[in-house]
Amino acid sequence: MTEDLERLGREVKARRRELRLSQMDVWKKRRGPSSTKLGDIESGEPPSPSSSTKEKLEAALEWEPGSVDRILDGGDPSPVPSSKVRHESQAAVTERADSLVDGLAETLRAAIEAAVLKALLDDPAAMAAIVNEVVKAAVQAPGGSSSDSSESEVATVELAGEVITPEPDREPDGR
Repeated sequence: MTEDLERLGREVKARRRELRLSQMDVWKKRRGPSSTKLGDIESGEPPSPSSSTKEKLEAALEWEPGSVDRILDGGDPSPVPSSKVRHESQAAVTERADSLVDGLAETLRAAIEAAVLKALLDDPAAMAAIVNEVVKAAVQAPGGSSSDSSESEVATVELAGEVITPEPDREPDGR
């Protein structure tokens, strides 16, 4: 049994190096066994790997299922066909790209909101006009105030101790 474990260790180490992976890469990037467990396997340390460890190892090293058992039985591992690896790699790249795009979109949205808020804070009259439009929309919305004078109501906004009342009929371009 010790010879079989030592042979497994040599095969695992050779495959890991062939794929240019460190023990940490196998664990963190490929979701294989922990680097400690991998070190034990590569040194031929008993006990024989569990079923779960074998599955993780085979996936991380791009071996077909059952390869670890074949090695332990004196046979050779079967690498996953490169087209299948390429397909799975493309899926992982697509997933990562989607995640990056989502993160970038969120960052961009936050930057735009911050820029708009800063611009509005620099122009209290513009801020008051926007608040006025929001109040008008709320009054006209179902469940809002339904008084007949809602069309002429104007909101006031206090910014930096100054009360600002926008002109109700003023167009945004100043007319």
